[in-house]
Amino acid sequence: MYEEWRVLHIDENEDESRQFCRALEMNHFAGQCETVRTIVEGRAWLEEALIMPRIKPRPDIVVLSWHAERDDEVLDFARWLRAQPQYRELPMGVWVGPETPASTRERVRSLEIIDLVNKPETFEELVEQTDEMLQRCTSRCVAR
Repeated sequence: MYEEWRVLHIDENEDESRQFCRALEMNHFAGQCETVRTIVEGRAWLEEALIMPRIKPRPDIVVLSWHAERDDEVLDFARWLRAQPQYRELPMGVWVGPETPASTRERVRSLEIIDLVNKPETFEELVEQTDEMLQRCTSRCVAR
């Protein structure tokens, strides 16, 4: 399932990115899981996908791992993404830590983030969360 889908995963931690992509595979995700380390790289990827779609295909879902010290950067990225006509409806999931304040969570929800999920403590929880994310995004993503 999801053979032609593409997920762009933005996370500073390479291990977390590998685990995320592995969790997708455990959920029969046969598409592409692309990873970048920074929000700047993620934005560049998305901009290139608009200009050169054969080289950088547009993702069907963007997933961001939120690190508390990057609140403003994450919010700016989410605002930028929603301001782009081509990405206005693109599903975006955000994994947050338990330390993320309720006020910040509300600001994120106001930016039409599809998933705002607490970071899992185990790989099994990550597999379950990615499955739930894929199911929620199914109604918003258009498989090619």
